[in-house]
Amino acid sequence: MISINERSEFLKVEINQLYDLIIIGGGITGAGILLDASSRGLKTLLIEKNDYASGTSSKSTKLIHGGLRYLNNLEFKMVSNVGRERMISHNNAPHLVIPEKMLIPITKNGAFKKWQLSIALFIYDFLARVKRHDKRKILSKEETLNVEPELKSSNLKGAGYYAEYRTDDARLTIEIIKTAEKFKGKSINYLEAKSIEKKNYFSLDCHDHIHNKSIKIKAKKVVNACGPWVDLTRAKENKNIKSKIRLSKGVHIVVGHNKLPLKQSVYFDTKNKRMCFAIPRENVTYIGTTDNDYNNHPDNPKTSIHDVEYLIKSTNENFKSNLLKSDVISSWVGLRPLIEQKGKKSTELSRKDEIFISKSGMISIAGGKLTGYRLMAKKVVDIIAKDFNNQKCLTENISISGSFKPEFQNYHLFKKEVKSQLLRKKINTNISDYLIQNYGINCLEIIENYNPKSDDSIKNQEIIYTLKNEGVCKPIDYFIRRSGNMFFHPLEISDDIFKFSKTFEQYLNLEKSELYKLLQDVLDEKKRITTFNDKD
Repeated sequence: MISINERSEFLKVEINQLYDLIIIGGGITGAGILLDASSRGLKTLLIEKNDYASGTSSKSTKLIHGGLRYLNNLEFKMVSNVGRERMISHNNAPHLVIPEKMLIPITKNGAFKKWQLSIALFIYDFLARVKRHDKRKILSKEETLNVEPELKSSNLKGAGYYAEYRTDDARLTIEIIKTAEKFKGKSINYLEAKSIEKKNYFSLDCHDHIHNKSIKIKAKKVVNACGPWVDLTRAKENKNIKSKIRLSKGVHIVVGHNKLPLKQSVYFDTKNKRMCFAIPRENVTYIGTTDNDYNNHPDNPKTSIHDVEYLIKSTNENFKSNLLKSDVISSWVGLRPLIEQKGKKSTELSRKDEIFISKSGMISIAGGKLTGYRLMAKKVVDIIAKDFNNQKCLTENISISGSFKPEFQNYHLFKKEVKSQLLRKKINTNISDYLIQNYGINCLEIIENYNPKSDDSIKNQEIIYTLKNEGVCKPIDYFIRRSGNMFFHPLEISDDIFKFSKTFEQYLNLEKSELYKLLQDVLDEKKRITTFNDKD
């Protein structure tokens, strides 16, 4: 990833390059395509108009899950594919894709009867190739309350208990882009494609939002992987395009763990028969998601009072908690780019991906799930590779940056080493899981660079690592997409932005006035995600 100090020189060189492929969009799909294409030997550049993973790819439910809900729509192939992809993601990124047991309560008049859920989970285990020790169990009411005491017992009949995987979507995107660097795949954020033209090759007029300059870049092939912005990007090549996608808004809210002290991730149904997740993470619990049509511009969607009230009401109906709007300490909104099907509600639309190829040959991809990012990338690059070396996809066996294998056999052994290194530097070992699940084996570099005899801190070294290695151009990049602190540690933000302001000032080469504006942007975002009105 290009650091701020390398940016100007990098862009000077890029003006004279002809790439095999330019990818527009720095979310999980674009990242996957960058890794796939560069690992097949294609000269590839990824550009993103904001920060990497700044759209839907930092605002999902943060699960690599097999899509149990798709059994209701009889989408067996999708369940089978994403089930297999879960294991590939876990094997390639064991620090980021972590096994997580999920509990589905069975309630009176609920979405599932006990026998229905047992059959559904049996099919799910079979299609997703779940290993024997992780296969589903059907629990009695007493067993269910032992696993999760916070569930209301009045209408409870039992539960299904099955295997899923959790992740940090933004961190996964960042690490995939970093992995592509090993295959000479290049990427740059805050570079926006303003127009796209095809003659002998594709020519993109771009704007550099960091240095406020315009540049032109060229490629033989272009892929539009812009997620909710995919139609807007298609229109930059042809203003007369017909919309192919419908946006669906998914909201999550965050409360302190003391307000909803779950021991266990729970997948519960609401009165309108939609399923919701409640997931404990560190010192918080997050709840989501909604699924409503969204008709506004995809930039900066907001959480509404209606969204918050719906999620709080649904949670209070299923758990002993008595959550209030004032308990919400953070939130996020993701937009799903679903393939349009007339006459269907957003909840009924398939999550399948689809590829559109324009007359000039620009490839656009939309739809799909976080779990299926690698297969989506493979489909796109298979098309492109026919005009180049036609090499086969290699990503099934490429370890993702930060993987602790083969140096450490499993998570437990690596955590033991991380704790040992933290103790050696007299750092609280409580942060070991946070460091591992954000940076994997690279966290050893962060720990090593910390000097306990100075005024340094481990968080300062973490920030420096992201500034040097992960394309951080603004403080907000670190606080949202490198650390997740905006969502999961929001009460620390106000102190941290000023505590570490000198580090940002030094490494981003900022004037005082520029620094204060960027720090204020962080505070404004914190306010935005905790201020709810009656509009989207």
